[in-house]
Amino acid sequence: QDSSFGFKLIFKDKAVFKVLLLWISASMLLHLGYNGVNHWMPTYIETEMGLNYKSMTYYMIASYSAMVFGKISAGIISDKFGRRFAFMFGCIATAVCLVSIVMFANPSNIIYFLALFGFLYGIPFGVYATFMSESFPTAARGTAMGTAHNMGRIGSATAPILVGAIAASESIGFGFLILGFFYLISILPIIFIREKMFDPSAKAAIEPHPVK
Repeated sequence: QDSSFGFKLIFKDKAVFKVLLLWISASMLLHLGYNGVNHWMPTYIETEMGLNYKSMTYYMIASYSAMVFGKISAGIISDKFGRRFAFMFGCIATAVCLVSIVMFANPSNIIYFLALFGFLYGIPFGVYATFMSESFPTAARGTAMGTAHNMGRIGSATAPILVGAIAASESIGFGFLILGFFYLISILPIIFIREKMFDPSAKAAIEPHPVK
C-alpha cells in the first residue's frame, strides 16, 4: 500500500479532515495546559508557596503518582459513561482544581491539592488515545493520530514561554489561571467529535475506507 495513502484519505475526505482539525485543536489546548503547569509548578511551589527545593520533591511525587490512578479511573469512567464524557469531565475538573490551587492552596494543604490535581489531569490523558483512535478509519488512523498528537505538542511548546511572560508582569499563579482556561476550552472541539466513529473492534473498522 502506498505510504502516502493515509494523507490522501485525510485531505480528500472532508469528514476525516474536519475531525483531524478538531483533534489538533483539542490536543494543542490539552497539552498547553499540561506543559505549562508541569514546567512552572516546581517554581510556583518554591517561590509563591515558600517551600524549599528539597521538600518540593515529595509534592511532585504525590502529583505524578496520583496521575496513574487518574488514568486507571479514566477507563472505568469511559466504560460507564463514554469516552467523550470522560475526556470532558477530566478537563473541566482539572481546570477547576487548578483555579482552586491558585485561590486556596497554602503550604499546609498544597500536597493534597497537588495529589488531586495529578489524579484529575490523568483522566483526559487516560482516554485521549483510545478516543482519538476510534475517530479515524483504519487506513488513515496512524497518520491522523500522529499528526494530531504531534501538532498539538508542537503548539503547546509555547506554554512555558506564555506563563513566563505572564509571571514577569503578574505572577505564576495568574499564568496558571490562563492555563486553566485552556483546559476548559479544550472540551469545545470534543463536543463535535462523535464516539466510536471507527471502532477498531467493529468489522467496518478493518475494511478499506475509500478515498473520495
